[in-house]
Amino acid sequence: MSHTYRPTLSPPARFLAQAWPIVIGISASVKGESVSTLILDEVFAGIPITVFLWRLGRVRLVVDQNDVTSFGFLATRRLPWAEIDHFALSEGSSFAHAVLKDGSLVGLPAIQAAQINWLLGRRSRAADIVAELNRLNPSQH
Repeated sequence: MSHTYRPTLSPPARFLAQAWPIVIGISASVKGESVSTLILDEVFAGIPITVFLWRLGRVRLVVDQNDVTSFGFLATRRLPWAEIDHFALSEGSSFAHAVLKDGSLVGLPAIQAAQINWLLGRRSRAADIVAELNRLNPSQH
């Protein structure tokens, strides 16, 4: 049994993430820019933004019977269930944390809290995921 959690992107954000280099190219050609300017726009704007969005797309949390693996923007962290005390989502925090048995916190960027939910006093999808992770935690039984 394996569960994968990813941050939620709205349809317009997902479209822009996939089409960004094309949007840069079209905008430069519509302005009547020269080919060299078009290439420079792609190199200095399109490619870095595409790489950023590609790395952002790897952010996820994979939970299985043995461990929890957090794939962040730059790093991957594998946490065996035996090291995890519980999962928490603190008010005002941008994302959930795994609270380890030694008291340290490990950020889980795949579980992002919508700040508007804190302001409106509503339960968020992130809170539901944290509750589900705590139910899956073998040490909680």
